[in-house]
Amino acid sequence: DAPSLWTTLPRYPKCPPGDREKLGWITQRGAKTTRDAAHGALLRVVKQKGPHMETVLAWMSAAAIEAGEYKKRKEDNATHRGGAFADSRACDDDWLVGLAAIALRFARPVADGADRLIGARLMDVSPLRKNWRFDWRDAAPSLTRKPRGDDDDDDEGAFGEEGKGKGVSGEGASSSVSFVAETFFVAHAAFQSALLPVVRRFEEASGVLRDRAVGKATQHGGNADAASSAASGPLDVSAVVAADVDLNAHGDCGVAALLDPDLAGDACRFALLTCVWLERLASLAPAEAEAAFDVVPETFLTATCDWVCFVLRHGKAELLLDGGGSAGDPTSPVGGVVTKTTPTSPTTPNSSSSSSSSLTVSALARCAVSLLSKPHLVTHPTTRASLVDMLQHIIIGEGGRVASASTLGVRGSATHELLGAFYTNVFHPTLGFNT
Repeated sequence: DAPSLWTTLPRYPKCPPGDREKLGWITQRGAKTTRDAAHGALLRVVKQKGPHMETVLAWMSAAAIEAGEYKKRKEDNATHRGGAFADSRACDDDWLVGLAAIALRFARPVADGADRLIGARLMDVSPLRKNWRFDWRDAAPSLTRKPRGDDDDDDEGAFGEEGKGKGVSGEGASSSVSFVAETFFVAHAAFQSALLPVVRRFEEASGVLRDRAVGKATQHGGNADAASSAASGPLDVSAVVAADVDLNAHGDCGVAALLDPDLAGDACRFALLTCVWLERLASLAPAEAEAAFDVVPETFLTATCDWVCFVLRHGKAELLLDGGGSAGDPTSPVGGVVTKTTPTSPTTPNSSSSSSSSLTVSALARCAVSLLSKPHLVTHPTTRASLVDMLQHIIIGEGGRVASASTLGVRGSATHELLGAFYTNVFHPTLGFNT
């Protein structure tokens, strides 16, 4: 039980300043060492090319499929807050997060070369229509909510003979799916099926533990501080939350695992990459854009928005500002692309000198405004609501809905930079919202 590690600290949760943070840093360093070793071993296999590349991609896809299959079985038998805590029959949360971390490491060079690779390799969405590794048609409805039939025998593809071998946009994508595209889509499979379910379970469990702590204190059955607070007047919820051992241990463990600068930086950079990609697809000619969004699953958008909201709720906007950077192997080849990165330091785990100029926080606002202004591409209300929720979190700022008005958009803060990007893009004349 990972949270119990924090309860070993003296006088937890009121231990000396820095003790909780230091333990979190130690666990993050241990996780990074393990994932770096696993990624390095798989990378050596990938460098052999040919069938060896296929083997690694097939393994990661199979792992993501297994995570997704259990998630679907769980949802079919869902009860209220039934997914708050892990099921012993399912994949371990640490394993799921590790799988996502490794898949996102493979996507680092794609993000670093986003300016060139999106147009050259990622505009062909045929893997979302027919892919032997991961059946996206079965994962979620498409963004346009049009029915997708079984077209396994359709050699011409979703875009007819004219689009064959050129991708959706005709920007030069090869007739066979490239390793860059496969890496991007496999990373998304792990992002959606492994990382996001753990994030949602962590937040749901936090709510359950918080309600339990408040309930115990209300009945004067909690700790002495909470009981005295309740006896002297209205219950001080913040004091109850600060004193509850289980709630704090769960929070410290979850934050250390999910907001590890190495993992969260990669995930934020990947979210920005997804936003730029979706915006590029939406900017195609109307017929091509609609054909592309006919096969892009809703989960590509909702998972990205959910992750951004999660990061902002926990006051980590700087991860989005930095774009995560790249802490990968300095000579990691993906689809013939070699990306040089700056060696990392303990204080800047994901710093990079080779960041893509398009992967900035403005991509969040551009993508949201572009898709909200084209309701025929994103048709379902709950999917569109996820875009609104993301914009709302950007406006509210770090700490999410609980942030006070006096702390929003403080000049020089990460929130201020996010707000600047939002207003610059929402009211930009090229988007049609100029005032």
